Amino acid sequence: MSSLPQVDAAELGARIAQALEHMCFIISDPVDSAELPDTDTHSKVSVGDEHPLWDLSVSASNGLLSEIACGLMGIEPSELNEDEVLPATVQELANIFSGIMIEMIGGEEHPYHPGIPELTPAAPPTSDAVAVVALDAMGDGLLVTLNERA
Repeated sequence: MSSLPQVDAAELGARIAQALEHMCFIISDPVDSAELPDTDTHSKVSVGDEHPLWDLSVSASNGLLSEIACGLMGIEPSELNEDEVLPATVQELANIFSGIMIEMIGGEEHPYHPGIPELTPAAPPTSDAVAVVALDAMGDGLLVTLNERA
């Protein structure tokens, strides 16, 4: 068994859903990851102390990323340059969600910090994940997985 702090997937999901609602008025519901609508854009951020201990990955549908970007920036979808904004938005979500995770496992009591989010070609498998959060936002999907580093 790992000596790392445990992350409760249900609590992480609730906090992510709350953040989406507060940041950009997106209402989401938890779903089984097998029932999640397709995701299009993916990012990963490492979390750790002096060494990466976890990888937190975020995958989202482009429709949801557009809604989030518009909600955050207060602009209309027609004003959005999707090629630039959607990758930046999924990376920002990885950054925000890693902060939520760090706060959950001790915040300032532990020296954990996020790395720099990077784009990835695909969503990671969920079978070996420490925590899996799948959210449906009116037919658009968001998947957050947390994997321990070997």
